[in-house]
Amino acid sequence: MPGIFEIDSFSDLEIGQIVQTCDCAEIRVDVVSRADDRQAIDFDALILHVSGRTIFARGETAAGPWTSGSLSSGACRVRIVPRVGPHHHDFRSVPLDEVFEGDVTVRANMTTTVTAEISRKMSIIYDIPYEFRIAENESADASRPFIESEVLANLTTDWNGLGEAMVDAAERFGVPLGWVRAICWMEITHGHYDVLFEPFGMNATLRPMNINVEYWSRLFSRSDMEDMRESVTAGAFFLRRLRDRTTPETLRRVATLYNSTGETAVTDYGARVESIHNQLYVEGKRYPD
Repeated sequence: MPGIFEIDSFSDLEIGQIVQTCDCAEIRVDVVSRADDRQAIDFDALILHVSGRTIFARGETAAGPWTSGSLSSGACRVRIVPRVGPHHHDFRSVPLDEVFEGDVTVRANMTTTVTAEISRKMSIIYDIPYEFRIAENESADASRPFIESEVLANLTTDWNGLGEAMVDAAERFGVPLGWVRAICWMEITHGHYDVLFEPFGMNATLRPMNINVEYWSRLFSRSDMEDMRESVTAGAFFLRRLRDRTTPETLRRVATLYNSTGETAVTDYGARVESIHNQLYVEGKRYPD
């Protein structure tokens, strides 16, 4: 079975209880978030014979465990179909392929539990929504770090058309333009350190939005992200998926996740992006302090 599944077997029989021998078994299926308090996720499920014939189907998309009817012991296949979100599949839509299907061996007089754990990365790639829980952090430092440089950003960035690309991307995905601009500024003024590697394709992240094309290879290719407009579009798409999964949906929380999807509390990065947003977009400064 793929690595997203936890599989276990148990019996409801009490120790020493004598029962008539039978060749019957069942499968209990559940889908939860890998972290974030193991939230229940809506799903449908099918139990398939090894030939591919459907034996049992949940028949509805709902959250919470589902148990099949009585099965003969032996090998079968479990196919899980999590509920996906409704938005922006015209831009990126990754099919729920073999990742959510695998073989299970059931044993007589036993219930085999199959629990699919959906990571934050999988939630974004396949658009399986649940809440990414990220705590506030009042000690997060919003001050300007020494690596932030408008001079190097201007020397290493082609700004032509960047503003128009941000407006279009923000409108397309329904995210605040100020958020896109603040992330873009943050990444451009901090991401110049590997500019010498760009001609050789050795940098994993590509400006202006610094999407990691190795980590997010199911969504974004290097050739796509080498195009400035595509990079901005991808960044706004990513912000929308993070915003949909963050409560409350503050910029400092969403920006923290943009920088590192696994974070559980606001970081200095998130606090700095919020500060940049407020100075550039709210106060109207040319450069943030």
